[in-house]
Amino acid sequence: YDDAASELEQALSMYTSLGDRLQIIEASNLLGILHMERGETANAIASYERALETAREIGYRDGEARVLLNLGNLFYMEGQIARALALYDETLPVFETLGERRGQAQVRINRASVYCSFLGGDESSLADAEIALDHYREIGDVIGQGQSLAVLGQIALMRGQSTKARAHLEEGLGIVLESGERWIGVQIYCILIELALEEDRLDAALRYVEEAEAICQDLGLTAFAVIVLSLRGLVLLALGQQDDALEATAQAVDAFIVVLEPGRRSLTTAERVRKLTQDIGVKKVYAVGNKVRGENDWAFLRENSPVPMLGYLSANPELTDAGMRGEGVFDAAPRTVEEV
Repeated sequence: YDDAASELEQALSMYTSLGDRLQIIEASNLLGILHMERGETANAIASYERALETAREIGYRDGEARVLLNLGNLFYMEGQIARALALYDETLPVFETLGERRGQAQVRINRASVYCSFLGGDESSLADAEIALDHYREIGDVIGQGQSLAVLGQIALMRGQSTKARAHLEEGLGIVLESGERWIGVQIYCILIELALEEDRLDAALRYVEEAEAICQDLGLTAFAVIVLSLRGLVLLALGQQDDALEATAQAVDAFIVVLEPGRRSLTTAERVRKLTQDIGVKKVYAVGNKVRGENDWAFLRENSPVPMLGYLSANPELTDAGMRGEGVFDAAPRTVEEV
């Protein structure tokens, strides 16, 4: 990363002295990606904004769209979902005007994934995923096809359409494994495990876990290995193997977060969790306050919690109303989103 950053900085300086704005856009965009992957958010935004400003100055619409897409991805990674979705919405018409199918597919599958993960599998996310899949099939993008089928499977799972979910997921898994893109296969295996658990197909769930673990080990996918290990814990728990389930869970996590509401009963639950985590070897336990009505509630939790408090979410009737209407919280309860 350091060598790549140094070379890009030198190239950007050279292109700036030459006044080559097209190359300034490309170098700045690549620097933004590099900073994003290193978690350097402020530097990534600065690089992307320079690329975006230059692209608009010279009317380079393709470059503008690609930078907007990367900015959206950055804000998604930072948990700023509303800003990410706004950028995806701004990017799509540009790619559509250019007739750029790959760009359209990338925007749509990213947007569908966000809606599916945070706002529920509504009709717009389903339409985005289906259109993205069509585009990826037209251009022969195997990775994109696998990702689209995974999202479609996840949406079907959320809607209780287990047969359709399994069909999408198994098709996607077959495509990516045959193409050698096994790292995407791990993502699909994780959804298949959830589906098998929901259908009480525990032998299948355990088989999926073992196959996913083998890929993680072969490819050194540490982050995915942790997710698969936590799913192993759930499968073992469902199989009645409680001790093995606790051991797998303890290996997968290094901390627990307890949600506390103002009241003695919630504090008692937190103490039980603290003792349980000690028994299974997890030493770090924290708490987050929920439904806090004001400073008195927050002071009560800070003073009485058996574990360190990280912060709190205020009581907000908008959340209850959104849940009753089946709406996503990002639009219905912006104050809570800001607190998060």
